[in-house]
Amino acid sequence: MTHPSSSTDFITPELLARYDKPGPRYTSYPTALEFTEDVTHRVYEQRLDALQHNNDPVSVYVHIPFCKSRCHFCGCHTALCREPYEMDEYVTHVCGEVSLLAGRLASKRSLAAIHFGGGTPAYLGIERLKKMFQYITDHFSLLETAEVSIEVNPGVTPPDQIRQLRDIGFNRISLGVQDFNDHVLKEIGRNQTREDTVQAIDAARDARFSSVNLDLIYGLPYQTVDTFSKTLSDVLAIRPDRVALYSFAFIPWIRENQGKLNPDALPGRDDKFAFFAMALRRFQENDYLQIGMDHFALRTDEMGQAASNGTLFRNFMGYTVTRSKNSIGLGVSSIGYVDGSYFQNEKENAVYYGRVSKGELPVQKGLILSNDDLIRAAVITEIMCNFRLDIAAFEARWQVSFSSYFKKELAELDAQRSDEFPFTTLDSHLRLTDAGKLFVRNVCMVFDTYLKTKSADRPLFSRTV
Repeated sequence: MTHPSSSTDFITPELLARYDKPGPRYTSYPTALEFTEDVTHRVYEQRLDALQHNNDPVSVYVHIPFCKSRCHFCGCHTALCREPYEMDEYVTHVCGEVSLLAGRLASKRSLAAIHFGGGTPAYLGIERLKKMFQYITDHFSLLETAEVSIEVNPGVTPPDQIRQLRDIGFNRISLGVQDFNDHVLKEIGRNQTREDTVQAIDAARDARFSSVNLDLIYGLPYQTVDTFSKTLSDVLAIRPDRVALYSFAFIPWIRENQGKLNPDALPGRDDKFAFFAMALRRFQENDYLQIGMDHFALRTDEMGQAASNGTLFRNFMGYTVTRSKNSIGLGVSSIGYVDGSYFQNEKENAVYYGRVSKGELPVQKGLILSNDDLIRAAVITEIMCNFRLDIAAFEARWQVSFSSYFKKELAELDAQRSDEFPFTTLDSHLRLTDAGKLFVRNVCMVFDTYLKTKSADRPLFSRTV
């Protein structure tokens, strides 16, 4: 079988310097930075009421914030927990939130996907996870084709627990590996071994999970070309169905735990890009397709198939083959999207508990999207997922002229096309070139009207390289 070229030799230090800048990852557009506390639980109730007019399935994201220890690299909303009663209290209130939502929706809504993220969801223990899962599926109707996924730390999740997760009903599993090098893992506060990871994957395959994903991070302290090459060899020997390859965002002014890392040990920009370029080449040589900006999937995996036929989708749960229009967030800090609006729950456990106990949906803030937001979100989502936009289909859906509506943006892309390696081409489709795929966030930033209001003094986003 022949493979597409993955050469990145044309990327020069000058090109990296020009386009390496802070920018969103676009799990949403507009980003969560635009959320406002003017959007209250009353607005959420109104949007939930609007769902009564259709029977479209929804997706559910359940946030479990608890971890055994705080990893030094982590940028997620987490909390240390060592007392069982704290976990019991959390489960009770998430179930309470489910009851409030189910009562608002009136009918038993179909579920196209459930994702348990964190934190370390499996740290709750099997019985608590089973209780939450059962409570959700008692109040919603889980489709037979539903994606039911969970994130797992192989360092704290033994093989027998992974098999029990499959018994509960999870059919996809994502293992937070980050790296296989012992020195790197120690530096980032990750207490796991290669053996832990291999045993977890073997257990997932024995239990017949339909998809096994590994999370890797490049740009971590003490990573080198040689160590990262060895990690890639270990991953390819395991041959997971999917790989998420995340660029490390070093933002200690936002994430205090990252202050424990040695900044002098971080790879430079050029070395960091070399890691990604090496991974791109080696994954493609081994029959993986590039999925969006930072994922890879075997051609035989359903995500690889979705990427090939242009039906991939993206939301707060990540890349998915399920295009449910609405998603519901459960638990502290979780974000959902309902009827053209984003809603984020309270971030403090005590505040979240108090509001649920009062019978109130625990929304802290959100955003009602304007028509312009929706139009731009449609463009950014297609580019982030499928590296192209069908202009005729877009114009028919939104009843606008693409060339007129985005006159300024297209002019900016035209100016960029004067570079030796342009990022886009334009005919019946807006398509990303090979260079554009490497800088997909930069292309999407052209369509983002909010970025111009952000201060460059203290960046709020990770860098695009």
